[in-house]
Amino acid sequence: MKKVWIDAGHGGKDPGATANGLQEKDIVLALSLAVKKRLESEYDGVKVFLSRSTDVFVELPDRTAAANREKADILVSIHCNAGGGSGGFESYRYPHASAASTAFHNVLHSEIMSALKPLGITDRGQKTKNLHMLRESAMPAVLTENLFVDVAADAA
Repeated sequence: MKKVWIDAGHGGKDPGATANGLQEKDIVLALSLAVKKRLESEYDGVKVFLSRSTDVFVELPDRTAAANREKADILVSIHCNAGGGSGGFESYRYPHASAASTAFHNVLHSEIMSALKPLGITDRGQKTKNLHMLRESAMPAVLTENLFVDVAADAA
């Protein structure tokens, strides 16, 4: 059984990015629930765990501690972008990521962009950043920034 940890960023009192009538916390929760449903229905031997399945606030250390306790095989932290961009998709791994995290990052980014490119979505690239969800997880981890809520075309 492969264990996948999906972290829907923000939640509850923390809306994340807001613009164009959208709140990041709502988008990433819906996306996380859809990912869980799809992975579990289309792949045998996959169990998906969620940091949150409703609109609640969960502290960052609690998110990674739960994923580490569960001994997840991979972690994806799902977010939306805002402020300072012209739209598109980007993803992150920890700057000192393991080879497994780097390989996971490469595959995940490539697969997501292969679905988004035909929609005219800009590839903002694979990046590294010292983010809690990436640094404190004991398994290969990637954080995705799924379009910009403050770019009208992305919001649409």
